[in-house]
Amino acid sequence: MTAEYVLFEHIKTYIMKRLETDYKMPIILPYIPILLIITSTIIMILSLTYTISTYEYEYEVILQEIVMEEAVQEVLIALFIILYITGAVINIYVLYKWIKRRNDHIGRTYILYTYVKDFMYELGKKRGLDLSIDALMLDRELKEWHVDFRERNPILWALLPLIPYIGLVILFYIYHFLNKDFRKHWIREAAILNRI
Repeated sequence: MTAEYVLFEHIKTYIMKRLETDYKMPIILPYIPILLIITSTIIMILSLTYTISTYEYEYEVILQEIVMEEAVQEVLIALFIILYITGAVINIYVLYKWIKRRNDHIGRTYILYTYVKDFMYELGKKRGLDLSIDALMLDRELKEWHVDFRERNPILWALLPLIPYIGLVILFYIYHFLNKDFRKHWIREAAILNRI
């Protein structure tokens, strides 16, 4: 077995790993938390409306109607809590999967292009071509890649938006870095493919 054959097999393996590890998220799943939180907020506003109307007309209603309104209010508050917590849990899951997929994809692609660089160097050496400059340039691209795309902890980043008061800012930052990282990844990958 030659070095080129082994490297070529590694390249095929990492191309096939893409099919195994890239999770395809249902298109509706990221929108469910937003819908649940908006719905729960509307329910909470309705619950507060029932409270205000109960206090305004307290002396004009019979005791049975007041108890019924309090029961409705308790159900609405419970529904608000359930929907809000469900939305938060689904959002944590979505963020975790996105960040984990980002880490897996970028790491797998980095290893793939490392094998491609080694394969290119070995093949050039075997055919008597001097590809050392191309391999060095590709090696530089890969080192920059390694610096640009440090791995992010998916559990930590998925839980950070739960912090009161600043959670929404953190959530928007997560969306920003995911978007920015995938764009930078696409540009870096195009540069490497042009080099090959």
